Amino acid sequence: MTKELAQNKVIDRPFDHEEMSRKIIEEKEDELGLGEIFKGKEINEILDKNGGAPDFLKELISGPYDCDKLDYLMRDSYHTGALEYGSIDPERIIDGFRVKDLHLCISSSALHAVMNSFLSIQSMYTAIYYHRTSRIFDFMIADALSMIPDFINEIVSEVDTFLEYDDHTIVEVVRERAKNESPSTPYRKAMEILKKVRYRQKMYKCILEFPLSFPLVVEEKPREDIERISARIEEFSRECDAADFNIRVDHRHIIRPVGVDLEDIINWLTFSRIYDTEDNEVKSIEHVSKAYFRDLLRYSVLFRIFADRERIKKYPHLVEKIRKKAKEELDGLEKKWWEMLLS
Repeated sequence: MTKELAQNKVIDRPFDHEEMSRKIIEEKEDELGLGEIFKGKEINEILDKNGGAPDFLKELISGPYDCDKLDYLMRDSYHTGALEYGSIDPERIIDGFRVKDLHLCISSSALHAVMNSFLSIQSMYTAIYYHRTSRIFDFMIADALSMIPDFINEIVSEVDTFLEYDDHTIVEVVRERAKNESPSTPYRKAMEILKKVRYRQKMYKCILEFPLSFPLVVEEKPREDIERISARIEEFSRECDAADFNIRVDHRHIIRPVGVDLEDIINWLTFSRIYDTEDNEVKSIEHVSKAYFRDLLRYSVLFRIFADRERIKKYPHLVEKIRKKAKEELDGLEKKWWEMLLS
């Protein structure tokens, strides 16, 4: 289920894959072979940030150096043929785990490996996960599924139903339901888009790519500023009523340029989470390495605008107006952030 589909709210309720995972763990505990060490309910306490499990167990699941990142970076970089982006040292990081005051800390001897993993995550998001072509097909899949909300509601209605579907079965059901429909009906339209995805026929084109850079320590939340600018760009594009560009303003909605939630990285920078092997004391990262601390104060967000590939060919002058407007807005936003830091 794509994030865009959930955000478009074409289903009765927002779909949360983490919530569905917890339901699967609860309802399929025996089938999953759980219970020998943790029961399903206990596992969900760990998965829930507000649950009753110790913090260090939660941080193993979601945090600056959680197990998920150590797994998917290597797996995804290998299967995409991009080993140079996802190269990390998971054994070194795991060997550096320490627990202090129920928090998961990292040994100073493994800090370099952790920082390298942050760089790898940034590279993977920029070059692989958020590659322009990947995002275009994300949009197309979301467009197709948004046309058939009844089917999506059917899939997410129950755990057993949800587990019956994968990419292949979803496409097969859409194809079967589209067979006897006229070309203008939802399932036929959805199937036409899915065929284009299958044969890599892109419906969108990136008309602007703008890497934003901002300081972590700012008075206003950058995410809110970015959302406001996104709304203004979309509104401006609608005012260019000579063409329906189907504009998609795209950026990382939750600002996690090193794969860590903004709140989590601030906590990690603020509190003592580095176990100093020299004196066996737990210290802040700033105390251990001011260079690493400064590196994490500078964040990057990849901001892009996509538009209908065929429509922009007909109205290049309007595309240029949208591009110019967006650059002005983004330049001003970036300048404001850095002026706040320096003032």
